[in-house]
Amino acid sequence: MKKWKKHDTKFILRSVAISCFAILIWSIFYTYQINENYLNISLTHEEAKEEAIQYLKSRGWDISGY
Repeated sequence: MKKWKKHDTKFILRSVAISCFAILIWSIFYTYQINENYLNISLTHEEAKEEAIQYLKSRGWDISGY
C-alpha cells in the first residue's frame, strides 16, 4: 500500500478546483440555453409546405419540377 504524498494532495486539490470552475461556468451558461417551450410551432402540413415554397422562391431557386 502506498503512502499519501504531497503530490497526491496537490493533484486532488487541483482536480477539485478545476471541477468547481467547470460547474461555475456551466451554471452561468445553463440559463442561456434555448428552452423547448420556445420551439412550440403549430403548423399544418399545408401551411408548412407553403412556407417552404415561399422560402425557396425568396432564395431564387427554381423548384417548379418538384
